[in-house]
Amino acid sequence: MDGGRPGVARIMTADSSGGPQATSGKGASDRPLSLRELLPSERIRLDVRVGSWREAIREAGKLLLQSGAVTPEYIEAMVKVAEELGPYIAIAPGIALPHASSEAGAKQTALSLIKLAEPVDFGNADNDPVRLVFGLAAVDHAAHIVALQALAELFLSKDLMQQLFSATSARSVIDVFRQAEKILDKRHGHGPED
Repeated sequence: MDGGRPGVARIMTADSSGGPQATSGKGASDRPLSLRELLPSERIRLDVRVGSWREAIREAGKLLLQSGAVTPEYIEAMVKVAEELGPYIAIAPGIALPHASSEAGAKQTALSLIKLAEPVDFGNADNDPVRLVFGLAAVDHAAHIVALQALAELFLSKDLMQQLFSATSARSVIDVFRQAEKILDKRHGHGPED
């Protein structure tokens, strides 16, 4: 595996040339959503203080709720999924990806990101402690896969992940996403969309 990120490859389940494609659920175009569309600056918070993994999930969920991507019930469903299925949501060292089923209250495909002021344990010995928590809402399975593909590209780059862990502002996070999108565009023969 590239970038020393064990476990990340398991979230890459379709290739972008022929795999699922999804939009935000708001009538967007047919092309897959970019990281910057999935995770705009208003859904990024840094130096968030929490006392537990449950609080971390709820904080990431609040950003999805505030932007209209989910219902309040979706946040508690994210916590319940983690309680029932265990710490698999800690998907890579220092990174958690809480989510729930679309039926639990996802209104659009979206991501949120909180960077914790102090890392917390999610109960996954291989990937604890967690500092970055990406909340995920997807309107259907195809949208879920597209969002995971976008994140996987980022997670597989050791350099980009170091930049993300070191980010001090939402703008610096967005800059990392822009770099990841350029890498993805090159890899798949697409031009930049800026």
